[in-house]
Amino acid sequence: MILNVLTLGVLLGCLGYGTHGWDPVCGEQAGRMECPDNKCCSKDGQCGLGPDFCGEGCQSGACCVSLRCGSQNDGKTCPNNQCCGQDGVCGFGNEYCGAGCQSGACSQGMQCGSHRPCPGNFCCSHAGWCGLGPPFCGTGCQSGACCSSDLKRCGNRGCGRVCDDNLCCGRDGYCGNGKAYCGGGCQGGPCSCDAAGGGFSHTVQRGLGES
Repeated sequence: MILNVLTLGVLLGCLGYGTHGWDPVCGEQAGRMECPDNKCCSKDGQCGLGPDFCGEGCQSGACCVSLRCGSQNDGKTCPNNQCCGQDGVCGFGNEYCGAGCQSGACSQGMQCGSHRPCPGNFCCSHAGWCGLGPPFCGTGCQSGACCSSDLKRCGNRGCGRVCDDNLCCGRDGYCGNGKAYCGGGCQGGPCSCDAAGGGFSHTVQRGLGES
């Protein structure tokens, strides 16, 4: 029995799976690589959305915790080309990229709204600016990788909620676009076989209680 356990451990190690999950693909553990589409890089170096990735320890992407930077924090720069504001917090919009901006895309900002979602999972704040972190993805977030669970979950994971802004509801109950959301397992919105490698697209709108 002991030999079998040891053998299993060796096999898992050879497959790249350790006691804490798959080998890291982002963050400090992986040369500060960032996740595609502004997905969160968890404390363990894995890409995804939701509390396990965007919560405590999140290293980059649409983190639900503020990332620190600048002269107040040993000169750290922000991930995802965010601005380092004068107070040493990462973000987008005039508050971070305007006067006092220390690094990043200073003096730049993207506007958004109910019919103009942000690209790449950026959050649209209540004030109509695209960005990442609590000021954008927290209270009042209109679309994108919003931190409020009642906003970001959809389909059978979100009480049948349909996504806004013509976004797809992916198999895991998050709104977005592209293959990860509109391909296989898509629950609602402009689900597309093209996104999954097929040859046609169709729109699905599922309501509460439908599977």
